[in-house]
Amino acid sequence: MRLSRRQLLLNSAAASTLVAVRAPAQSQEVEVLPPVPSLGDKVVWPAKMPSSLDRAIERGADVAEAGGSFLSGYRMLVNASTNQRLNVPFQLSVAVLRLGRRDRCRHPISFRIADSAAELPSPYEFSSKDDLYECHLFNVALKSEGKHVVYVRDEQSGTEFPSNVIVASREEPKYKLYFGDIHIHTQWSYDAVAEPDYSYIYARDAMNLDFACLTEHNPTDYIWEKIKAKARELYQPGRFATLSAYEWSAAELNEGHKNVYYRDWEGPILRSTEFPERANTRSAADLWAKLRKAGKSGADTLTIPHHMAAKHAPTPWDHYDPDFQRCAEVYSTWGNSESPAGPRQIRINGGFMAGHFVQDGLAAGQRLGFVGASDSHSGRPGYPAHSEDYYNSDYASWDPNQYTGGFTGVYAEELTREAIFDAVRNRRSYATTGKRIILDFKVDGHWMGEEYKSRDAPHLTVKVGGTAPVATVTVVKNNQDYLRVEGRGRHEVEFEYGNTEPPRTTDWYYVRVIQEDYEMAWASPVWVSRP
Repeated sequence: MRLSRRQLLLNSAAASTLVAVRAPAQSQEVEVLPPVPSLGDKVVWPAKMPSSLDRAIERGADVAEAGGSFLSGYRMLVNASTNQRLNVPFQLSVAVLRLGRRDRCRHPISFRIADSAAELPSPYEFSSKDDLYECHLFNVALKSEGKHVVYVRDEQSGTEFPSNVIVASREEPKYKLYFGDIHIHTQWSYDAVAEPDYSYIYARDAMNLDFACLTEHNPTDYIWEKIKAKARELYQPGRFATLSAYEWSAAELNEGHKNVYYRDWEGPILRSTEFPERANTRSAADLWAKLRKAGKSGADTLTIPHHMAAKHAPTPWDHYDPDFQRCAEVYSTWGNSESPAGPRQIRINGGFMAGHFVQDGLAAGQRLGFVGASDSHSGRPGYPAHSEDYYNSDYASWDPNQYTGGFTGVYAEELTREAIFDAVRNRRSYATTGKRIILDFKVDGHWMGEEYKSRDAPHLTVKVGGTAPVATVTVVKNNQDYLRVEGRGRHEVEFEYGNTEPPRTTDWYYVRVIQEDYEMAWASPVWVSRP
């Protein structure tokens, strides 16, 4: 579906300036935007959602399928790790979501790909042996370099489901792109379902994620030992990375919620006053001080706030430790925490509170990279539904107050817990709404998340590989939409832009991607300071 220009652009009385730029594969137009309303103004983005998408977006459903039929029926999610070597077999997962269906899927499926020499699986029919995780893993090998999509056809309905984009190369890049879900709850939390093994294996096999970790609420000492042991047990370097982590929740202290992640398996369990009888910290400052007392530093520990603008648990941006708090969870099943102007606004316990979004934290001087996650409580991380139907049985029926979960994309040297942690710590990460959108953003050759000094006007490079046609790619500068490129029906958008201004003090740039199906991605900022 093509979105109209009126739907995509923020309202402004000022005229825009169009500047032609040359991209590696195509000529694009960069639209330099006039100043947009500040966060204090009432902004609705976009002015009107396309009517055919209204209900789907409101219900948090995926909108890639046409005609609304996806709200009742079988849907197949087809996923593989993004970077692959030529001629080396890899695993492709096909997972079934039964949207409103109680019966298990028994449909036959087949496979196709544009790479005629690729080795694809033979036709397959789902059976009872696939029922536990409602998925099956297949071996695939690619024979030509470049970007590939595997299509899985449901032979009974005739519907085809595409995989994420898979990039095949002869040599491995220095930094490979991995996707994961780093915010998951299980029966070890008071408000979640599913056994820890089930959640981890669902993330690994059904969603075919590269990394994941459990973040239980203020666990007891006994549960904390079990969390660490389970992370060790499921860790498979090169296949599936796990981390030791937990959630520190201090809404009653007006300190918000933070997930604590350790680079090593071991780390202290520091609990907030959510459970007074277990509490051993009373503020975020106390949390950070006790981490240091235990010998921890930003090199091996991260505290990442989430749903920062939720009314019931807002994150105060005047509390900050630049060593530990280096990222923020910009998206989860609770909604979009970038700003109050965006789609998929926060929906949790009364909605959002102005002044506590990620942009407010950036404006307060916090150097925050971006991650995304599910905050799954349903036992199916990576693509959760939080409905009673999932709690009481096992089929998907969307809760109108929830969205689909998010992912974190990281550029890491290898698939190990240390490399994944380091990529997040260095903010070489980005958030998505649960799609494996490929996003590469650099400023003067510096990766997303970096800080550097320069007297010169920065040169921006943006590369996007969408899972659907791209609607817009927007560069945000100092929290203002700065320039925008329209996708015009393309899945791939690449451009460079050098007509910027030298920094006066410190400027930060990040990228927001919106596809025509309203799936999104946000690249971590790059900070440019004048020497």
